[in-house]
Amino acid sequence: MSNNTKTILALLTGAFAGTALGIFFASGKGAKMMGKLSKSVEDTTDTLEEKGKDTMSDFKEKLYQKVSQDHNGTGHDKFKKNKQHS
Repeated sequence: MSNNTKTILALLTGAFAGTALGIFFASGKGAKMMGKLSKSVEDTTDTLEEKGKDTMSDFKEKLYQKVSQDHNGTGHDKFKKNKQHS
């Protein structure tokens, strides 16, 4: 990419960013957009947090079942056999 192309790309990027910031902060519509964006980010954060809790709960349950099986002897023999081969 030539220096002229990089300069033009930088100017266009700066103009776009300046326009976007101007819209967000200068008008009532921008404030409304910022409110919607904030609400959207908050909702997404809440959703991710809930999914993370569900995933951890599922993981703990599966781990508990696996440890219980191994403790009862169903998986323990497999571990001993694999350990002897190493």
